[in-house]
Amino acid sequence: MTRKEVWKSALLKAEGVKLKDNPELLKKSMKRREQKKKSSQRKRKERDKMLWTRMKDKEEKRAKNIAKKKEGRASKKVSKAKKRARLL
Repeated sequence: MTRKEVWKSALLKAEGVKLKDNPELLKKSMKRREQKKKSSQRKRKERDKMLWTRMKDKEEKRAKNIAKKKEGRASKKVSKAKKRARLL
C-alpha cells in the first residue's frame, strides 16, 4: 500500500468507517462464497434430477392407464357383441 492509501485508511478508521482491506479475511469470505455457490449448484442439479424422474414416472403411469382403458374398452365391446350373439 502506498503512503497515501495508508493515511486514507487511517482517517476512515478514525471516522468509524468499517474497512474491508484485510487480505486474509477477504480470502476467507471469497472461499466461503465459492463454497456456497458450489453447494447451491449441486443442490440445483439434484432438484432437476428429481424433477425429471418424477415427470418420467408420471408419463409412464399415464401411458399405462391409457393402455389399460383402451384394453378395457375393447374387451367391453367384445363382451357386448357376445351377449347380443353377434360374435361367437
